[in-house]
Amino acid sequence: LVRAIHMISDICCLPHATKMTYYSLKKCIHQSYEDLARSMYPDAVPEQNITESDLHLFDDRNCFGDVLNSIVEKEASEIESVKTEPVKSIIGRLHTAERAVAALFFRFIDDLKHSPDEAHYITDGMKFSIFRNMPPVEARITSEGIEFLNNGSKIECTLGFGFKDSVFRAAHRCNGKYTFSPVHDLKGRALVIEKNKLRPFDPRKESLYTEPIK
Repeated sequence: LVRAIHMISDICCLPHATKMTYYSLKKCIHQSYEDLARSMYPDAVPEQNITESDLHLFDDRNCFGDVLNSIVEKEASEIESVKTEPVKSIIGRLHTAERAVAALFFRFIDDLKHSPDEAHYITDGMKFSIFRNMPPVEARITSEGIEFLNNGSKIECTLGFGFKDSVFRAAHRCNGKYTFSPVHDLKGRALVIEKNKLRPFDPRKESLYTEPIK
């Protein structure tokens, strides 16, 4: 949940959403923007009234993609306002982030009332067919991430070039489909299902998606 809150906050931050990364020529703009926002918040930012409708931003249970894309598309049109009215522009971005974070909390709390199938989360005992030359394996949720068991034994899987891992993160992508990524892979790649290989995530690659076995 905390990782998701961090990500939605970054998505609502104009430099993050418009490719002004720390590894580009726009690094100084990114840093200046965030320094100003940090100095303003919360004392110099008017308290807003978050409405009931604001809390339903993430009601779509299939995917968050359309909502997140719409936030970014709106930000792209605000670049000029940073030059002319930087304080007003940043306050607007901070208010957008507050509403998005509140909506994410609201959705999380609502998800707790629903089954894994309805709310798209993984629990102990769910089975997935994800590793090559191996029967369906059982998920076990730990504080470090998701472990997979084969006949009660934890699996450590070789994922190419001698890299091994036994703990994974899951991401719900759309319509009950997930991708799995090794926790210790510094490149953040996803597992190619039943291939024991890793690839950068691409939403068009069906080979990265899997569903629980019913």
